[in-house]
Amino acid sequence: MDLSIVFGGRDDNYGETFIQRLEKALDYNIPLLDKSGLDYEIIAVDFNPIDQKYLYENELLSSFLKNERVKNIIIDNTVILEEGLCSTTYYEYFAKNAGIRISTGDFIFVTNSDTVSYTHLRAHETREDLVCR
Repeated sequence: MDLSIVFGGRDDNYGETFIQRLEKALDYNIPLLDKSGLDYEIIAVDFNPIDQKYLYENELLSSFLKNERVKNIIIDNTVILEEGLCSTTYYEYFAKNAGIRISTGDFIFVTNSDTVSYTHLRAHETREDLVCR
């Protein structure tokens, strides 16, 4: 696996358009990554879904989260309570770290869920560019 892309989120209407922004990013990024020649995975971490609203059940996202390249993990409320965290707060770095722990890529790109990638993404450029110099 060349690249793991990790992001967290939840269906809580953050910024009023979170789901639409995530849908747009996945709709753009998955075909771009498919054309890149990279062996990749996307890890979507659904962090502490409120009122049982899971990202994979959202009609705008369900087809993307069923993609064979996408791993959808859920950090449920029991983990939050065990850690002594506030049950309604979204802990972004907790979510992203959970995704990193299950990633299998040689390189891990931790990003926000609504980030759109560059159109010139290619395997030979990307592997070299990902190495810190």
